Amino acid sequence: MSVITYQLADENFWCCICQDVFVEPVTLPCGHNFCRACIEKHLDLSPRCQCPICNERVNKKHKLVVNTIISELTIQYLVSAGQKRGNNSKPVSVTPGEPSRDPPVGPKHLPSWSYLLLAVTMVALLLFFMARRCSKHHNYRELFSKNEQINIRQSTWASSNRFHQGVPSDEKYEEKQEELWKTSARIQHLIWQRWMKIKEIKDVMQLREEAAEREMTDGIQIFTSLIQTLKNSQAYLIGMVEEKQRVKEKQMRSVIAELEQEISKLKRRHVQLELLSHFKELLVFQDVHDLSAVPPTKDWTQEKICPIVYEGLIRKAMERAMDQLSEVIRQWDEEAAGN
Repeated sequence: MSVITYQLADENFWCCICQDVFVEPVTLPCGHNFCRACIEKHLDLSPRCQCPICNERVNKKHKLVVNTIISELTIQYLVSAGQKRGNNSKPVSVTPGEPSRDPPVGPKHLPSWSYLLLAVTMVALLLFFMARRCSKHHNYRELFSKNEQINIRQSTWASSNRFHQGVPSDEKYEEKQEELWKTSARIQHLIWQRWMKIKEIKDVMQLREEAAEREMTDGIQIFTSLIQTLKNSQAYLIGMVEEKQRVKEKQMRSVIAELEQEISKLKRRHVQLELLSHFKELLVFQDVHDLSAVPPTKDWTQEKICPIVYEGLIRKAMERAMDQLSEVIRQWDEEAAGN
């Protein structure tokens, strides 16, 4: 029966957020796949909580579960990518500036891993071929004994009276090679997971630094507004006290001016009476109609001069300051909610 193999593109196994091969791939309700750590961080930082590709809203209660199918396909992709590189024994000439045609099997920032993996593979293959060589006949063994887990020649196998279960060496070689590449892929997968965790920690550190700087900037701005509000309230209090003092001082000066006018009238009358007191003739007094007449004046005995009262001005200024502070805090809350 023929088996149809579907060759998937390399982009199907790459996360668009970290631009690397999937690590614990998860699928959103919209159908797009991402690394679990990448999409969790994106959803936590995104104010709209939406897919970074199609912008479809994602419910925060949606549980992100690792897609086992995509995860297995990713491992198979890594294995197949490694086998293609191992089977390609011909050197490929690459001109400077031309991108490599090999499938991306490692992070862009660590290209030496690919060479390390290739070196380990070549050493393993060399040891495997050396183990297949028969020390007695100096040629490669053709069968593999499952009982003793060693390679033996077919002639040695036929002449031996031992009852062993054997398989062709080529078949066992392919099995070992596949196991080798799977193990290498898993190791590389574990390395990527740890580099992703380091990247996540560094990103969180950077975000915290930015958040701290933004918080300090906002704090300085709002407290500057609060201090300015308090200064305005202080100036308002001083202005009210000075205005009340000016009004009261104007009233006092008006009373003083009126009293000075009455004093002038009384002094003139007093001078007249002093002059009359020096005359000893009755005829002089006959010309004066009323010696007891006093210039008209105001009765100041009923007038009370009260001191200036400033009671309540401080409370009024404080209430005004509290209203302004509440308005500043309300505006800041609205801006924070809008962001």
